[in-house]
Amino acid sequence: MSLGQIHIIHLTGVKAFLIECMGGTLLVDTGSSRNDAQRILRRISEVGKKPSEINICIITHAHARHIGGLPLLKEICKFRVMAHEDESEKLREKTGVTSDVKLKGGEILPLCGGIRILHIPGHTRGSVMLYIPTFRALIAGDSLIGERGQLKLPPAPSCYDFDLLKASIKRLEELDFDIVFVSHGDDVLRGAKNRVLQLIREMI
Repeated sequence: MSLGQIHIIHLTGVKAFLIECMGGTLLVDTGSSRNDAQRILRRISEVGKKPSEINICIITHAHARHIGGLPLLKEICKFRVMAHEDESEKLREKTGVTSDVKLKGGEILPLCGGIRILHIPGHTRGSVMLYIPTFRALIAGDSLIGERGQLKLPPAPSCYDFDLLKASIKRLEELDFDIVFVSHGDDVLRGAKNRVLQLIREMI
């Protein structure tokens, strides 16, 4: 029996991800608008799910393109919203939606054999990635950008603390993964760990 799969949802200049697992289904990010929320709802239907079957929505960070669809999706899906404690107040101010769970980093969700929440500060104070060992995959949010098969850091002016982001990315050396899904640009579906190691070497 399959442990699940990750569905990529292309939206307005950004992506969201639907993770379908034994034990539950979760959404990562919500796009920039109600229109993006409607696209996500259509994709949920296309994969054979009902909105009520989406148990959790994890917000990688509280920038507008990742949270604009949240109010409508929260209303329809009734999922629990999880965001890092350093993003929760901005999330509430911008969307009116309160985090049901304020993450710290290090939590392990009991889905897909265990999904670990990684706190990767730098792009924002409370940016998170999802590490899914069963799939040897990372969902990176905006902390990494894909470009023609390579992985890059987001532009320094878009970051809360660019040096802190570099230090955060270096911690990925400790993980075993082969795939990186990014919110902007091209996902790396093979050899992603080597791409991250290459990026770390370039940062030194």
